[in-house]
Amino acid sequence: MNSSLCLRAERINQLKQKYPRSNDQPIAEWVKAVTREIISLSSSAIPQFAACDGDLTQAEADDLNEAAREWKAEQRVAGSVALAREFLEYYAKESERLDARIARQINFLIELKAKLKILGES
Repeated sequence: MNSSLCLRAERINQLKQKYPRSNDQPIAEWVKAVTREIISLSSSAIPQFAACDGDLTQAEADDLNEAAREWKAEQRVAGSVALAREFLEYYAKESERLDARIARQINFLIELKAKLKILGES
């Protein structure tokens, strides 16, 4: 999965700086460290998990999973809103550009009609 779908670019850069990938480090260890960091930061944002050291009861794990699902849903909504805003801005720009092009074509046709009328009178 592409990390940019789930994390902001700023957060990705922070993780890359804190956990640079080295060739001599097993990928499983690197992934585990990065994952632990992401979960740690996400769970610390939820007050009941702020003091959590990583050992969760089943109920706490379920609560954390539910909070993560809610957060994911909120992020999808926020992403949809941002995408819709970008689409609407694009649509407005393209509409403006096409309206200007139509106006230029209408002016061209008016000039062409006037020239044809002049040529017809000659």
